[in-house]
Amino acid sequence: MRTGKKILVGVLSVVSVLAVAAVGVGGWYVWRNVTWNSRLDQRVERAGFGEQQATIDGVKLTYGENSDGEGKPPLLLIHGQGSTWRSYHKVLGDLGKNFHVYAVDVPGHGGSDRMPGQYTAPEMAEVVSSFTSQVIGEPAYVSGHSSGGLIAASLAATHPDLVSGVLFEDPPFFATELPRAKETWNWQDLATSAHNFNAEGEKDWPAYYWQHQRMWMFFGDGAKNIINDGLKYHEKHPDQPINLFYMPGTMAEMARWSMTYDPYFGEAFYDGTWNNGVDLDTTLQAIETPITYVHAKEVVGEDGILQAAASNEEAARAKAAMPGAEFVEADTSHNFHGEAPDQFVELMLALAEK
Repeated sequence: MRTGKKILVGVLSVVSVLAVAAVGVGGWYVWRNVTWNSRLDQRVERAGFGEQQATIDGVKLTYGENSDGEGKPPLLLIHGQGSTWRSYHKVLGDLGKNFHVYAVDVPGHGGSDRMPGQYTAPEMAEVVSSFTSQVIGEPAYVSGHSSGGLIAASLAATHPDLVSGVLFEDPPFFATELPRAKETWNWQDLATSAHNFNAEGEKDWPAYYWQHQRMWMFFGDGAKNIINDGLKYHEKHPDQPINLFYMPGTMAEMARWSMTYDPYFGEAFYDGTWNNGVDLDTTLQAIETPITYVHAKEVVGEDGILQAAASNEEAARAKAAMPGAEFVEADTSHNFHGEAPDQFVELMLALAEK
């Protein structure tokens, strides 16, 4: 009997420890989710970055800059669609040790002006080129993520005097061209949602996109409850990004960026006007500065929709147009600088050494 009691006490002790541990892990998970964006801002501040504004040729641009950048080589970061300059929060600290970093909000994002009807790669490149010449004041290294990579390509091709070297971080090379674009996640998700939002005359983009984003297809019957919870949160806190305690921090970050996103930016990818005036083969061939091209792994859904920026075939086509580029096949999804920050910084430093 004593032995049985000892065993029982032992089992109960183990169960108690596991229960406490589960509560602890669950509490940590909730804390991590609900504090994601505040901790993101703290990371940016600890890195020595402040938010600045400049009006360039009548266009207000918001950008992040490190306070100790004087005397270091300039680096211009151009984020991807549906994001802001703060999306680089995981790499700003290390980049700031070696560069004078200027991370700009592309028009239609963050605190920068909206420019509906002017969202084309060449037009955005002209805005960024004016920023480089008037604010940075000298040639800069440039890194563009996703659609920011398309802007960087146009910038490097048309203003070689302003670009010391360029790192393309998984841009959708050739994948934004219609009709091919209709087989990509971006067109099926953000571009189509933006088009429908504009066509239906809706006014609340964060609520609309929360409800209509394509990722809910992976949540099955549970999607309806998550959508409803998010809409209720938004109704109570219309000036805050949707942030549910059980929602991963990366989703909270995406919800935050949607607060300042201009749906007409997405419309340009839906109707193809983003590519007006662009021959991408010619653009890539014209770049003479050192190039590093990072291509993330290809993922294609069962429905045939490309769940990545560019296919392996499209990446090979881009690589062929830039025979002197260093080509990096990343073992990450699209957000390379977020998933492999150390490697991103290493590649940026290696590009500068060239």
